[in-house]
Amino acid sequence: MSIDAMKQALEALIASEHLLEIKVNKAIERDAADAWVLEKEADLRQHKKAITSLRQAIEQAEKQEPVAYIRVSKTGHVMARAKSGDFYSLPDGALLYTTPQPQEFVCSTGLCYYTQPQREWVGLTPTDIADALGPCPKYFSEWTDADVIYFARTLDAKLKELNHVN
Repeated sequence: MSIDAMKQALEALIASEHLLEIKVNKAIERDAADAWVLEKEADLRQHKKAITSLRQAIEQAEKQEPVAYIRVSKTGHVMARAKSGDFYSLPDGALLYTTPQPQEFVCSTGLCYYTQPQREWVGLTPTDIADALGPCPKYFSEWTDADVIYFARTLDAKLKELNHVN
């Protein structure tokens, strides 16, 4: 969530907390049902906790410094440089994160290392394959080189889409 979005959520929580306080105070003045007042006071405590947590999250987010810098060369190559270090060329679709991604600690035969969790591969359905055939001739023997390339690229694009690969 962006800092701006967190600030908007904080403003909304503060406004709703204020309205809830007014309702509770009016109910207390009228000697309203105790159960309702107790329930709304519990809601107020939750609002206060959420407001405190959100303020802390905003404060932490505003303290963060960049971990890398991006530069595009005159030839159009995208380069990244860690806060201290050289620029490195990035492959197309490289993912950059501001926080370390989850890793699993593996220890076997005395060698210990971290591994990235494996995402489950999503394959193509028969419908996906039929859609990829598109304008290609019905019989493979009638396909031209262009038909084969079209089919392969369409399958490749669909697999990348399903598996969130850029």
